Amino acid sequence: MENLNAFYRMLDGDLSPVSNLMSHQHYLDFLKDRFPDYDRYLTISLLKKNQTYSIKELRELCFSEIYYVSQNENPQKGNHSALDYLCQQLNLSEEAIKQWYLAENDQYASLELLVSDKYENLTGEQARFYYYQVFCDETVAVIKEKLTGSLLEQKDSQIKSFVRKYQILVNGYIQTLLYDLISPEEHSSLFQLSGKYTTTDIYKLVYQSLDEVLFFLEKSFGKYLDFAFPVPYKSRLLIAALHANKLSQVLNHLEWSNLDYLLHELVITPFHRLGKLEPVTIIYQYQQYDLAYLQAFYEAVIEEKPLDYKGVLMILWRMNYNSLKFFNYLTRQINQEIKMMESTREKLEKLYYYQKLGNQLPLKTRLCYNDQLLPLREQMAIWLQEEISYLKKKAKYSYNDGLIDILNDKKQLRMSVAQLSLFVRAFFETGLVDGTRQELLQFITRHYRTDQQENISFGSLKGKYYKVDTGTKRAVGRMMKRMLAHIENAGKIV
Repeated sequence: MENLNAFYRMLDGDLSPVSNLMSHQHYLDFLKDRFPDYDRYLTISLLKKNQTYSIKELRELCFSEIYYVSQNENPQKGNHSALDYLCQQLNLSEEAIKQWYLAENDQYASLELLVSDKYENLTGEQARFYYYQVFCDETVAVIKEKLTGSLLEQKDSQIKSFVRKYQILVNGYIQTLLYDLISPEEHSSLFQLSGKYTTTDIYKLVYQSLDEVLFFLEKSFGKYLDFAFPVPYKSRLLIAALHANKLSQVLNHLEWSNLDYLLHELVITPFHRLGKLEPVTIIYQYQQYDLAYLQAFYEAVIEEKPLDYKGVLMILWRMNYNSLKFFNYLTRQINQEIKMMESTREKLEKLYYYQKLGNQLPLKTRLCYNDQLLPLREQMAIWLQEEISYLKKKAKYSYNDGLIDILNDKKQLRMSVAQLSLFVRAFFETGLVDGTRQELLQFITRHYRTDQQENISFGSLKGKYYKVDTGTKRAVGRMMKRMLAHIENAGKIV
C-alpha cells in the first residue's frame, strides 16, 4: 500500500502541485536523471488546398510517452513541401529532426516527427508538468509489478482482501480529485489535456494514473473485485467501443417496432446508462446487468424474433427489469386489461394467468436493474396477490357473478397451518409433487383452509415451512402413525 501513498502526497502532501511547488531546476534534474536526451514526438495532420497547407491537428508527447516514428527518412532528399511548411510554422531546424515519416494525398498530409530539443527550452510549467507525468508513470509501473509479485503466492481470501483495499483507496483518491480538485466542467474531458501544462492538466494525469491502476486490477484480479465499486473509465470506453455495433442494431430494430412511446423510453433506459461515458457513473454490478440486457435484445434481433409489445414485455420480465417506472407501466397495462372484462370470474382468471406466468417464466439473469428494489418477480407476485385477494373479498358481497360458491369451495383440513406446512414440505422434498415450492404453497393457500384459519396467507405458510418446532413434528408424527395404521388395515375384512 505504501506505493499508493505517492498519490496521497500529490493530492494533499509534500508533492502537491499547488501547495508545495519545487524549483525549476529540481524538475529538470529529475527529468535528466531518467532521460539524458530531451526528445519530442509530434504527430501532425495537415489540410491541403491548392498546394498550400494548414495545420488541422497537432499532438506532442515527451519522455515516458515517446514513440518511434513509422520509418526513417532523410529530410534532405526529395520535394517535401509539407515538411518545409511545418518546420517554418514550428520554428524547427532540419538538424533537430532525428526521425520522420510523411503520408500525403491530394487533400491531406500526415506527419510523424521525432525532434531533438534542449532542456533549457522547457518552460517552468512544462518542466513541472513532465515531472508529474514521469512520476505518475513510474508509480503505476511499480504498483503493477509489486501487486503481481506479492499476490502470486497468497490464498484467495488474502488476495480478495488486498485487492478490495486497493479498490477502496484508489476510488477514494478519485473522489477527492473529482469533487475537490478538478472542476465539474472538466469531467467530460479527463483524458484530454489543454496543452497549456496547467495544474488541472496535472490533476488529470493523476486521475488517468489512478484509473490505470483500477483497470489493471480488473484485468489481473477481476474475480476478487467488489462489484459495488465504479468501473474504471478506461474500461467503460473499451466496453462502449466493443458493443457499439450491437447496440446500434438493437436500437434500429426498436425504432421500427411500433412500441408506444412510454414503453420505448423504458426499454432504452438501460442502454443510456451503458453508453454514459462519464467518470464514476456506473458500478460493476450495473454494467454486468446492462450488458446482459443488451445481449438479450441482440439475441432477439439475430433470431428475428418480433420486438413487439408482447415480445418486449417477455424480455423485460425475464431480465428482471425492476425499474419502478416499468412496474407502474406493467401494472397499469394489466389493470386496463382487467377493466375491459365484465365478470369477476374473467378478471380473476386473467390475474391467475399472470401469476402463473410470473412464477414459471425462467429468468435470464440473477442480476437486476436496480439492486435497491425488490426483483420484478417479487414485486409482481405481491401486487397480483393483492389484486386477487381484493377481487375475492369484493365477490363475497356480490351474488351476481356466481363466484360466492367458488370462493367458499376451499376444503377444510383438520390441522393447524404449521402442521399443514410440514405435510407440504414432506410431499415436496420427497419428490411426490411436481413444480416449484412456491407454486405448491400458492396452490394450498388458494384451495385449503384450516380449523383456525379461513384464509391461509402465503407468507404465513412459507414462514412455517422453514421454521418447524418440536410440537409440530410430534403432532404430525402422530397423524402419520394413524394414517400408516389405517393403510395396514386397508382391504382387510372386518
